[in-house]
Amino acid sequence: GGRQGVVGIGAINKGALLPAGVKVSNPIPTWGGDDPETVDEAERRIPAFLRHQDRLVSAADFSDITERTPGVDIGRVDVLPLFHPDRPTTTSAGVVTVMVIPKYDPLYPDAPRPNKLFLDTVCAHLNPRRLVTTEVHVRGPIYKRLWVSVGVNVIAGRDIAPVHDAVRQAVRTFLSPLVGGFDETGWPRDTQVDTNTLLAVVARVDGVQSVNEVQLGLETGGALDSIAMQGLELPHLVGISVASGSARPLDTVRGTTPPGDGDSPRLFPVPVVPESC
Repeated sequence: GGRQGVVGIGAINKGALLPAGVKVSNPIPTWGGDDPETVDEAERRIPAFLRHQDRLVSAADFSDITERTPGVDIGRVDVLPLFHPDRPTTTSAGVVTVMVIPKYDPLYPDAPRPNKLFLDTVCAHLNPRRLVTTEVHVRGPIYKRLWVSVGVNVIAGRDIAPVHDAVRQAVRTFLSPLVGGFDETGWPRDTQVDTNTLLAVVARVDGVQSVNEVQLGLETGGALDSIAMQGLELPHLVGISVASGSARPLDTVRGTTPPGDGDSPRLFPVPVVPESC
């Protein structure tokens, strides 16, 4: 049934093929519902399958086979040859790390992150297809929490609020791990976030006459010209402010961000098994 079959606890209360009087309930959430691929997507996968024969040898093989993992909706796959997630600064022979990002995440829509079940599913799919000499790690991204404050001048005669909303959405989309970057395929790894690039994105928004200032910062400290991304790190825009005239101070922007990640409800923390494979 696709993604509509993924429901929460207690959402299932009947079965069309069951006899009368039988009650149905689901004490745990359902999972594994996947939208069908299109004919064009299937046609693109045929030559890839003929090339790799369902074996993990090259980086392209890892990418193609990971995307075909059944039971999970994968929005992005990055293959890092010779990279060990626990030793990111050294070259590790025979090691391949696969970074996966879910296509959907209701808790963190702007920064999707795989849970342990997601990672285990991908790992179980890759393990029998790898070479015996290859050590494979399946991990999610490591998000760096960012705050942005922008000051703009709106073209005379335009409504200010819609333009400000468009600026917020443009910056949020540009930093997205799934549709961000200039090629709109997700923010590229090992690519720093800098104020000059964000200024260019804001300047292209319809209704913006000029950009006065762009401030960029982390959870603490002052404004930075750039923030580096290394290894599995990707940006997560937690808070953004857009104002007419001068940009608001970053401390003020951080103070208006709700506790947590800014785009998710407050959750009660409980001990869990580390989400790695």
